[in-house]
Parts: sequence; C-alpha cells; structure tokens
Amino acid sequence: MVDFKMLMKGQTPTPQRVAAGRALQCLAPHKYRDGVSAKDFTEFVESVQKSWRILLAKLKEGGYDQLDSKKFGYARNCPPVLVKASVPSENGCRLVPCKLPLCPFCHGRTVMKAQETLSNALDALSLDPTTTDRSTLGFQYGFFDVTSTSLDGAYEKLEELWTEQSQFQGTVSKRSFWMRPASFAGRLSFVGINQLGGGYENYHYQGLKEAGAILDFQLSGYSWGPEDDKEDKPRAMISKYSGTALAYPRDALYLSDGVDAHKVSVLLNGLHERRWRLYRTTGICRANGASETVSGTTAWRRGVEKHMEQISTALKEIKLDLKQLREEGNNE
Repeated sequence: MVDFKMLMKGQTPTPQRVAAGRALQCLAPHKYRDGVSAKDFTEFVESVQKSWRILLAKLKEGGYDQLDSKKFGYARNCPPVLVKASVPSENGCRLVPCKLPLCPFCHGRTVMKAQETLSNALDALSLDPTTTDRSTLGFQYGFFDVTSTSLDGAYEKLEELWTEQSQFQGTVSKRSFWMRPASFAGRLSFVGINQLGGGYENYHYQGLKEAGAILDFQLSGYSWGPEDDKEDKPRAMISKYSGTALAYPRDALYLSDGVDAHKVSVLLNGLHERRWRLYRTTGICRANGASETVSGTTAWRRGVEKHMEQISTALKEIKLDLKQLREEGNNE
C-alpha cells in the first residue's frame, strides 16, 4: 500500500481536540504553537505524520511482526486527529485507524475518548440528586515514569503504583511503554475524580511529587452542569490538564541515541503477545464511558443477527406446533 497524500482541513476546537492536542504537542512544539495561533493544525499533523512514517519504516526493518501484513499500510496512512483528513476518491480507499500502541494518532483518539468519558461523568454527577455541594468537585491528574530491565518488570511497577493511586470515585488511566538505551520505560497516566479517603496531601502523592513526575490540579470554586454550556469552564480546564497527564512520550517516536529499531520491535512484539489492557476506566468513569461509534458494516451485521434470531425463534415455535399436531392426530 502506498502512502496517501491526504487532504487535511482544520477543525473547530472542542474539549476532546484540545486534550488530544495537548497530549501530542511535545512531538512538534513549535508547529503546535503555530497551529494554536492559526487555529489550524495541518502543518503540525503533517510533521507528526512524517515522523511516524519514518519510525514505521525502521520498525518494519527491525522486526516488528505486526508490520508484516496490511497493517503496515494502514499504519502509514492512519487517519490523523485535530484535522479533517480525506483522500482523493480515485484512490478507491478509506482511512482506517491502525490501533498500534506507538501510533500518535491512535494515542490522540484514546485521549479524546478519555476526555469524553470525563465529560459524561461530569454530567452524571451534575444530575445526581445526592450531590449537594457542587463546588467541592476534585480532579487530580498526573503521570509517573518507571524503568526496568524487562518489559514485565516495567509493567509490574506500574501496576503496583496504580494500586496505590486508584482510590477515586472514578478514573481514566493509560499505560505506555518505550525503550531507553539500557532499559524498558513505562508511564502510568491518569485522571481521577473525587479522591476517596486519605486527603489531598496523602503520602502516596507526596512520594510522587518528590520523584518529580506528578502533576496535580484541584478543580474547585466552579459551578458545572448543563446550565453552564456557554462558558463550560470545567470541561475546558479539564481538557487541558487531561491532555497534559495523558501526554504521548516523546522518546517513543524519536528514538534516542543507543536505542535501535530492533530493541523497540522486541518491546512491541512483547506487548502484542501479552495483550495487556493499556487503557482503563473505573467507578463513575466506567459507568459513563464514551458513547460507542457504530460503523455501517457493524450496524448491518447486528441487524442481520437480530433477524436471524427472530427467524430461529419462529422456526422453533413452528416445530413445537407441528409436534403438538402430530400428537393430537395419534391420540385420535
């Protein structure tokens, strides 16, 4: 599959796009700032796409198994975020997300999903009749980086950390992995709503602050809910900080000195084999996740399955009726 020359057009900022932009800005910071000023991230996206395609070529040569199929073409033409992208109709193709763990655009979509989940949780809390003091809503966000001599070791460190950090009314969290010259690196990113017990200054957060890798933000003093749609300060502020917390690790896209593509391919092959859940939600965020987007093919398949189930039920009823008629005839 050849690289498509995509037609890109800027899009109106939304909380989801602001969050995705914040998460990816480290990949081309100057072009990102230019995009903010121009309200058009086309040049920023083109720069990230170029770097992503360069990395993919290295990973294919380095032995990343997932790129030995059509996935290589899908990954090189993964639809970007922050812009509306299309390809000329004469190409006879469509853009399909590659869903590879290092893809910056799929990472951006995950951040957008997280932001939508947080917005849905806000709506649920605003409509909760047991909520009496809306000014006490608390958001805490952050990320923490670890290193280990093995991929499993890095993952275990993140899991131990999350056990200590996950005491909230609801959370969204993401795990990312990449290579450093002499170790496997992992990052736990999270946003938590209303910490349960321990207080804002509990020792777990103090420990992370001392490590210099945690960012905290306490949202208070704002009203929130449907009546605030005009300014919507909470969502606007949360989008900025959730994007910061869920930032894409720059070293994952731009390999540092001492890190070759073969090492990264070993890591990625290991991730594929283990099939860990890298994105998770808990509590109110799980109950109010991003709404599912159903494609035309999926809707058609579900419709067929529903009709087949109805036909199967009808056939069973006919079979029972025939059996009953035979039994009545034998009795006569």
